[in-house]
Amino acid sequence: MNIKTHIANLAFITRSRLGLDVLDQYPVEHYLHFFNCDSTRGPYTNFPGYLSDWFDAIVANKGEAVLQEIHRLALLKLMNDSLKKIESMDVSISIREAIHTWYRDICSRVEDREYCFDANHDYFKKDIQIASLRLWPTSSICHFERAGISRTTLLSGGLVQASLGLKTLMFDLKGKHTDLFELHMEDRRTNPYFMEGGWERLYSDLAEEMLLHPEVPGVFAQSWFWDPAVGEISKNTRYLRTIPEQGGATFFRLGEDHAPNHPALKHKKRRRLCAEGAYIPTRYLMIWPREKLIRWYKRKQEQDMLAINIG
Repeated sequence: MNIKTHIANLAFITRSRLGLDVLDQYPVEHYLHFFNCDSTRGPYTNFPGYLSDWFDAIVANKGEAVLQEIHRLALLKLMNDSLKKIESMDVSISIREAIHTWYRDICSRVEDREYCFDANHDYFKKDIQIASLRLWPTSSICHFERAGISRTTLLSGGLVQASLGLKTLMFDLKGKHTDLFELHMEDRRTNPYFMEGGWERLYSDLAEEMLLHPEVPGVFAQSWFWDPAVGEISKNTRYLRTIPEQGGATFFRLGEDHAPNHPALKHKKRRRLCAEGAYIPTRYLMIWPREKLIRWYKRKQEQDMLAINIG
């Protein structure tokens, strides 16, 4: 069964379970309006926004089970609309395949009657935003959305870093800083996606998509694992920084994070060094300008082809 038919069948079943009376009182169109409204655009984490009160009213009047069905129906309708939309959009083959793969995963969650959709949980925020294609999946460890970097961020951090930020802004990004691809990690994908090949696949997906969108000046993201200290402590993780760095990405130190439950401290050695005062989790901003990312991608294609021919 193809994905469109599967979504249509699930939507019919979900509508039947809800019934016309509930759908008249709580029309799913009100839910979907959130994703068609310019005022709600922004980071994917903006959801549920003003819908929170509506969700609370549904639970108070109809119960949690009804809200769960409305979440299911909203996901299905958004996916259905998005699949129609991408038919006339410039979308790379790899991203189209990633969308279909992720939509099948969402359908599995919709079919699982024991699965609970929590509008305030990061997993659901990602699923609903991917269903609406405000957030785009890849074949690997991260999703991406269109977002900007503030000039204040680029021009802070001391004279040396501010000078680098000015160069990056004016020369690498051509002065464009409001419409880049911003990456967001997907915790439901671990190995092999987090391994070196997974990151190379991610950056290849982004380059292929960027070739179709000349208006996008680059990719950016924030993470603690781009801190050079992480690669020094755990040498087998150096690829996390060296892949983009050797391809021309630039890194900016943002600041330390002293949260006791920081994800960097799940690692035994980093946790011990932190307790000894020898390591503090530190956030870094990575910016990979389009020309340099595409150059890295084309060079990698040539290397991969050469390896195949030699083999």
